[in-house]
Amino acid sequence: MERRPFAEGSLRRAYLVTRKDEPDLLYVAKISKDPQFTNKQAYQSDVEMQYHCQTWADRFNGESPPKKVTYVKAFFIEFLERPKSNLAMLEVYIPGKYKKYNNNQGVVGHDGRNTPQAFSHFTYERSNHELLIVDVQGVDDYYTDPQIHTKTDRKYGVGNLGPAGMAQFLVTHECNPVCRWLALPFLKNYDPLSKIFLEHMSQGTMPWPGDPRLKLDLSQPLAVLDPAVTAPVDLKSFKCVQHLKTNKVSAVCADGDELYTGSHAGEHDIKVWSLATFQQDASLRGHTDSIEALCINAAYVFSGSSDKDVRVWDRKTRKCVFTIEAHSQDVRALVVDSRYLYSGSADRSIKAWELEEFNCHKTLLGHEKNVKALAISGSYLFSGGNDSSIKVWDLEQWTCVYTLLGGHKKWVRSLSVVGGYLISGANDKKVKIWDLKELKLVKTIKGHSGNVNAVLARRGYFVSASDDNTIKLYDCQTLECAATLTDHKGSVVDLCVSQHYLLSCSYDGVKVWSWAPPP
Repeated sequence: MERRPFAEGSLRRAYLVTRKDEPDLLYVAKISKDPQFTNKQAYQSDVEMQYHCQTWADRFNGESPPKKVTYVKAFFIEFLERPKSNLAMLEVYIPGKYKKYNNNQGVVGHDGRNTPQAFSHFTYERSNHELLIVDVQGVDDYYTDPQIHTKTDRKYGVGNLGPAGMAQFLVTHECNPVCRWLALPFLKNYDPLSKIFLEHMSQGTMPWPGDPRLKLDLSQPLAVLDPAVTAPVDLKSFKCVQHLKTNKVSAVCADGDELYTGSHAGEHDIKVWSLATFQQDASLRGHTDSIEALCINAAYVFSGSSDKDVRVWDRKTRKCVFTIEAHSQDVRALVVDSRYLYSGSADRSIKAWELEEFNCHKTLLGHEKNVKALAISGSYLFSGGNDSSIKVWDLEQWTCVYTLLGGHKKWVRSLSVVGGYLISGANDKKVKIWDLKELKLVKTIKGHSGNVNAVLARRGYFVSASDDNTIKLYDCQTLECAATLTDHKGSVVDLCVSQHYLLSCSYDGVKVWSWAPPP
């Protein structure tokens, strides 16, 4: 190793090094200037951070950008014959003109290059705002000495400025052609002094209230606070007309005259019922553990289980046509649209499955705990879980664009979307109504004395079910409870609606509710 450094930064000195067995290959030994960071743990942390950044470079390159990026491989070494400063980080020397493209405080270099800035933006979006790689520097697109800002933990040394560091990058970053190539959300025109911007940045979220690009399905307006739209049913007329006796029902879905129920007990089968005769027609067997979620489209019934699989059942043949080894833990939520089946799991991930071959199209990461609830409107997916958050995912960009603020204090168990509104139910015993066009809370309803396990929104009214054994029906004109149904003898865990009936399930079976038209 040369005695004098050939380069020096604010934190380290860089020395040229050769190895006896490779005399023609130059290395760089980087030694910390601050004695506080000359221990093994500090150097090892820097090496791990550089390796972690290479995994993000691989993800970036996997999306076919115009230019690929590489982080130089780094090692932690000890000089045995050197009494002082005997520890260092070692990497191969990169010949060429060294440039710093951005730093960890939002300062952007003046070279005008697009790829380094787009790479930083990419890491923020594809991590669902959990981290941001900055201090992008090196020769061309061979990078070294990175810094990672993280939303929650404080790994990666003193240079990790957390959400404040993220905000500094976001308010100075100008999206460029590479950002557009990668279909990253547009970041320009944020006001760095805006209170709402800083509040959202502190939580790693992207505020887009009032954005005209918000693509929602408004074909069935909820009519919240709209006196011109009334519920198409008499909410006080609901009555139980049938009790389907089956043990420990955990999930229901229905379409037309077909009802499907899943259970926590017995053979873990899915029972098929006729709503014309109220008799069981068939049993679908295949899962090896509790049924946690069901959903349905014109061709298939989809089931998610504690056995970690999603099964796809043909509605005509009533045979399992696909078994998807979906997750590493229990499958807790399912929802389907015209393109994909979406599954949420206790492994904290959401996966999108193509409807023809059922290959995994995308994996969405962002929740810190179990994902328990999913709902769709237009090109947006909404998810809730044990981290008490509700996240909004853009299904064109495949990224989390918003986390709803002022939300629940405990597990979010159920979501339902109709028109421009989202209804959420949680273990804090509350139902919340969200205006999705403005991405804000409209009202919090405190009506149940137990966890709210299920919510279901329809034109002009919505329904909630709880551990307090009750079902409540709410008028959307007044946002008040119009009726409470008390026939169940145990926790009501799920709801669905067919053309003619409201269906609710509990450990005491399934109740079938009919209604009268409005007076």
